Amino acid sequence: MMRLLVRSRNGNVLLAVLGSVYAVSALLVLAWFVIEAWQASGLAELLMQVGLVAAGACSIWFVMNALDNLGWRQRRA
Repeated sequence: MMRLLVRSRNGNVLLAVLGSVYAVSALLVLAWFVIEAWQASGLAELLMQVGLVAAGACSIWFVMNALDNLGWRQRRA
């Protein structure tokens, strides 16, 4: 896994908070998209849904990197 190195503690906390907010918002918009346009989804809607899944996955990656940099994942394991 590629590691994103942020040296300051405040930067890592901010990265974790913003990544989690971004992940929650991407998943909520994806859920709204699926509920509203389930039967009438064309190619554009499917591409938007794939983009939202990718954005959610990237934001979760940011959160995991921030937790690694803060050392919170090693303490819990």
